[in-house]
Amino acid sequence: MYFLIDYSLLLNFYRLDFPSWVNVIAATGNGELILIRQYRFGTNRVEIEIPRGAVNVGEIPTAAGLRELLEETGYSGKNRRLQSKTARYERTPLPSFWEMN
Repeated sequence: MYFLIDYSLLLNFYRLDFPSWVNVIAATGNGELILIRQYRFGTNRVEIEIPRGAVNVGEIPTAAGLRELLEETGYSGKNRRLQSKTARYERTPLPSFWEMN
């Protein structure tokens, strides 16, 4: 713990900077949602989640989404659309960084 001269408390904090990433909501031709199982260090367990991943430099988000879908599930897609996006300061780190109590 650190105190300033006026005895107010100075807290340590960390700023984490993450690249842009995409979350993919995909369904099979039968309308089944495509999910993955992935171990996450933050929760210390295997989680069920939608495919997701980082957008490479120079890559457009929809192309990154299709790439991540193929890499993580083996499924390929052809119909793609950007559903929404958030501002950089509103992004939340992946659960691999969360500590769940």
